Amino acid sequence: RQGGARRLHRGSRPNVVLMNVDDTGWGDYGFNNPAKSRDTPHLDALRSEGMRFTDLHAGASVCTPSRAALLTGRVGLRTSVVGNFMPYSLGGLPSSETTIATLLRPAGYATGMAGKWHLGHRARFLPRAHGFDRFLGLAMSHDYGCTDHPGPDTNCKRWAQQTCGGGGGGGGGALRGESSADGPECPISRRNPWGSSVPLYVDDAIVEQPVDHRTLHGRYAAFAASFVASAAAAGRPFFLYMAYSHLHTPLVYDIARYGGTAINSSSSSSLEAGRGHYSRAVRELDNSVGHTVGALRRLGLSNTTLLLFTGDNGGGDFQCSYGGDNAPYLGLWQRRHDGGSTGKTSTWEGGHREPGL
Repeated sequence: RQGGARRLHRGSRPNVVLMNVDDTGWGDYGFNNPAKSRDTPHLDALRSEGMRFTDLHAGASVCTPSRAALLTGRVGLRTSVVGNFMPYSLGGLPSSETTIATLLRPAGYATGMAGKWHLGHRARFLPRAHGFDRFLGLAMSHDYGCTDHPGPDTNCKRWAQQTCGGGGGGGGGALRGESSADGPECPISRRNPWGSSVPLYVDDAIVEQPVDHRTLHGRYAAFAASFVASAAAAGRPFFLYMAYSHLHTPLVYDIARYGGTAINSSSSSSLEAGRGHYSRAVRELDNSVGHTVGALRRLGLSNTTLLLFTGDNGGGDFQCSYGGDNAPYLGLWQRRHDGGSTGKTSTWEGGHREPGL
């Protein structure tokens, strides 16, 4: 095994695709929870072709320090990234830190990222300052500002009406004006505490603000297919980092495609209870993964690409049916006796034990 590893190191440069899901539970996937989850056929198929990690842990139980640890291999006390960067934060991942992309680019790799960065949104902290040739995505979390196309959120009781410019659901709702907005506890509201909307970047330039949540993951999938095709055509190995905005609240997915109900429809609030919205978002995530894997297969890159799939932290207990399923790592004793969270933000296993393929 050691000899083989040395030969691989000396003689070949495998492509690398790293997929990182936002706020996802260990039990959200059929390959971990086959009796309960049937929303991930593409990922379940990948399980049969590779290795499942049953005891994989993120570097933190909230977004920013987890992502810093994933990309640098160093825990927060070493990078100084120990909490989430917020919309008003001035800092970011220090330029002295070495990311995977920083290492691979000098070795001839094309490096690209699609998705949520959340390691600093000032220009000097964006992905291209940390080794990435190309970037399509959000510099911060998608709940850090209002949007014209909000998704379901437990803090936003009128989420179908929360648009930046007034009116409801992209202008078609019955409620109008400021009276239709939830208060600052709803970050996607027009009265959100950040006073702004989240922009979409291409490289270092803002191309859309507010970002359209309905088309977000379709764009990520298209970027991934284009990026790997371009690298393959140039004969270059590549590192692709896919940091999905799934499955963080507000749940962002193409409701018209996966739910059959437009987000500004009067019936949107009557979608089935339980995990209806969450299951639909998981299905879109799974299809997005399938799209990228399909692109690799069509290009004949399946046997020369290392694909890794995981998440940044567990689902939040406080997100109810809109949050991830951390089963079986639920910490029921803690929740029953102290009423505390055992998922996202906690150091209980549900907060940092992640799916892994």
